[in-house]
Formats: sequence, structure tokens, C-alpha cells
Amino acid sequence: MGGERILVLTPSRGRPGRLAEMLDATLGTSGPGTHIAIGYDEDDPERTGYESLSREARGRWPGRTFWYCGPRRSVTRWTNWLAGHPRAARYPYLASLGDDHLPRTQGWDEQLTAAIEAAGGTGIAYGDDGHQHQNLPTAPVISAGIVAVLGWVMLPGLMSQFPDNAWRDLGDLAGCLYYVPGVVIEHCHPDAGKASRDRTYSDGHAHWAEDQAVYLDWARGQRDNDVAAIRDAIRQRA
Repeated sequence: MGGERILVLTPSRGRPGRLAEMLDATLGTSGPGTHIAIGYDEDDPERTGYESLSREARGRWPGRTFWYCGPRRSVTRWTNWLAGHPRAARYPYLASLGDDHLPRTQGWDEQLTAAIEAAGGTGIAYGDDGHQHQNLPTAPVISAGIVAVLGWVMLPGLMSQFPDNAWRDLGDLAGCLYYVPGVVIEHCHPDAGKASRDRTYSDGHAHWAEDQAVYLDWARGQRDNDVAAIRDAIRQRA
């Protein structure tokens, strides 16, 4: 597999400066097999900032960042698009980190994958985000086998809210959710008092009710089928 280990999926809009901090924090605390795929919109008013950052990152972190510019997509659609890219198939793990997540623990990537592998190799692992703690996996590492059976990383139909609720439900109900409190991946979010509410946050929050409805509809219906599919994948790997 050429040394590929984890592909971090990170959509970003309007925040090249924040993304630069995220790249340094993520790549500076992880091994060479952890890479980041970034998706940004072609109509982003900060597009030139992303283009400049991509050149800088390719020089600073050669072979560890991959950049995709395309039609405007929601956080969910960008994440699932990146997960469906042929490059993603090279990795045994995918991770979902926002441009406002800052890994603080050296070796966070190996610690989270080790938690999954110790339990059989299929699962969802996450650390302490400094806000939700054990309650929600806001920055999870997910084994590729789970993504394969679901066909997605973020619950389709969402814009940006409630994907971590779905990850929690899937992992908890399938018995493959692993919290590693010694790993800190700080979520610098306005709700945690660690960032101001910019246009990107406001746009996402505007869809809170619609996203909640999508999540609850899934929880009442398709969730059980998705959990069963993950359990089957775990049994097949055992």
C-alpha cells in the first residue's frame, strides 16, 4: 500500500489561515503514513489563499497533502466525495477532521488505530476534543471496512450538523466504538468558546433543524440496517 495509513478528509471554506494551523498540527504530530485530502470550493472568496497554501504545504509536507477544488459542496458532500476518490482506497483508515481540529498529542494517529486493531481491526476510534470529551466522536478515525459497507463517511443528507451523532450511534450499537482519552484533538469551535462565529459556522448552523431531521429519520429507520452491516463486517474479519 505504499506506506499509506490514514487519509484525513478535510473540507474547508473561507479559512485558509485556520487550515494552515490544522495542517501543521495534524502532520507535525503524526507519522509519515498519515496524509490529508483537502476539498475547497471553486467559488470560495478565499480561493487564492487556498492555492497559495497548497503550494506551501506541498513544499513543507511533500506527498502528504492532496488538494481538490470543485463545485461548491457542503461539508458532508465534500467529505463523502473525498472518501470516494480512488486515492482513498489505498488507506486502511479514513479520518474526519475539520479545519478547526488541532491534534495536540504526538502519535495520535497510531494510538487511535492501535485501539481499533487491538479489538480486531474494524471500528471507530476517537480522542478527547476538549469540549464534548467522550460524548461525541467529533474527530474520528474509521476503519475502511466500515466505510466500504456503509458507502459513506458522513451520513448523506446532512449539511454539516450531526455527523458525530451518527458515528457514535453506529460504533456504540455495533460494539466497535473506542474512546482514547489520552489522545487530545482539540476542537476550536465557537460552542467551546475557542473561536468566533464566522460566515462558515453561521451557514452551517442555519441548517441545524434540517440536519437534525435527517439524523432522526435515519435513527428511526436505516440505522439498524447500517449497524447490522457493520456487525457482519466485524464477524467476517474475526
